[in-house]
Amino acid sequence: PVYFSPAIKRLMGFDPEYLLKNYIKYIHPDDLKTHLKLVEENTTKKQKHSSHIDRYKIKNGKYVYIETIFENTYEDDGKIISIGVSRDITDSMETRKKLERSELKLKRTNLTLNKRVETEIKKGQERNKIMLVQSRQAALGEMIGNIAHQWRQPLNALGLSFQELQDAYEHNEFSKQKLDDIVS
Repeated sequence: PVYFSPAIKRLMGFDPEYLLKNYIKYIHPDDLKTHLKLVEENTTKKQKHSSHIDRYKIKNGKYVYIETIFENTYEDDGKIISIGVSRDITDSMETRKKLERSELKLKRTNLTLNKRVETEIKKGQERNKIMLVQSRQAALGEMIGNIAHQWRQPLNALGLSFQELQDAYEHNEFSKQKLDDIVS
């Protein structure tokens, strides 16, 4: 036999006498199978303590989470005396769900942030590689510029010498002495 104290009316809105006959139909359909299994285990396995959480439809039509904790004693003839205390844990369950959603959102945010950090690190490494290549190219360009400058001076001197030889030839001033003056 099941007994509900008058306090059940505050919890669910129904009179205890009514619930004695009808409480099963107020268990949420998704919780009913588990509830019946726990009741069966409670009676067949001779457990001293048990507890479960079910969603019940209360008088206003909303579902609430109700946690029931049982203390079982067994008489010599095998009869079970089970005393249960129930309490509304809807606020706690809703808070837990919000916390789980927040944790999931935080995990997603962290994952996104980690990916962004990895992407930015890769971009930074690429920029560093590009800067290193550009730095090497600039140094190489400067070195080539210095080499070109070093070559230009003697080439300019040679060019001037050739022009002077050509002028000497065109003005019939070309001689062995003039050639030695220009070359030395």
